[in-house]
Amino acid sequence: MDWPRFGRVVLKPFSAGLSEAEWKGLYETFRDPEVAEWNGSSPLRSPFWLFKRFVLAEARRKDRVAFVILDEKGEYLGTLELCGLTPYEGTCGLLVVRKALWGRGYRSGAVRAALDYAFRVLGLRRVK
Repeated sequence: MDWPRFGRVVLKPFSAGLSEAEWKGLYETFRDPEVAEWNGSSPLRSPFWLFKRFVLAEARRKDRVAFVILDEKGEYLGTLELCGLTPYEGTCGLLVVRKALWGRGYRSGAVRAALDYAFRVLGLRRVK
C-alpha cells in the first residue's frame, strides 16, 4: 500500500475500498452538526444506503480523488478530497470529525500528504 502519508496520517483512496468502520465514520462525519456548520452545509439526513450510493457515484468522477484520513493506528479520522481537477490545478477539501483529536496536527498532516500527492503524483501546479 503506497498511499499518501505524512507523519501520523495516511490517506486511503476510496478506490481501495472502505471498511465498514470507515463507512460508518464517513457517514457520521456528514451527520455531525458542528462539522456541517464548518463546511457551510446542513447535517446529512439521508439514510445510510442512499449516502453510500451517492458517495460511490461521486468517487467514480474523473475530476476528483477522494480519501479517508486514517491515524497511525489505521483508525478513521475524516475525509479529504482533491476536486475540480484539471491537468494543472485542483481544490483541496478537508473534514475531520474526531473532535477529541482537534489541534493535534492531524489536519495539517492530511493536507501535507494531499499536497505531496497533488504535486508529485498528479503533476498539478496549483492547489486551492
